[in-house]
Amino acid sequence: MNEWVGYNVEAEQSVIGGLMSLGNSNTAYGIYSSLTAEDFYKHDHKEIFQAAKELFKRNLPIDNFTVSDHLNMNHAAYLGELERNTPSVANIRSYAMAVQKKSIERAAMLKLNESIAIISQGGDTT
Repeated sequence: MNEWVGYNVEAEQSVIGGLMSLGNSNTAYGIYSSLTAEDFYKHDHKEIFQAAKELFKRNLPIDNFTVSDHLNMNHAAYLGELERNTPSVANIRSYAMAVQKKSIERAAMLKLNESIAIISQGGDTT
């Protein structure tokens, strides 16, 4: 039986790296519209995505330095690495869909586990 993994770090990294390259483009708008910070599994990725989205909403430049500065944290090197290692910005929508799919799976698994806990305790699930 395959072990289920509720996240895809490579997809998360590719979305963030791609957004560093896309700046304030229409494609970036589509990504910011389709994802939320909570769709990301890794805490740092949530923070980075939210910071970039806030800069985007204010029509400010988005790159590894501005996002790092907005967070008041030294993430510039990490963000630069993600940007360099993103396989193809042209595929960012696919990466975003993979992040979103894993987010939906995590939410479903959480609800399933909650239901199992209620049932195992003899509780009412209605």
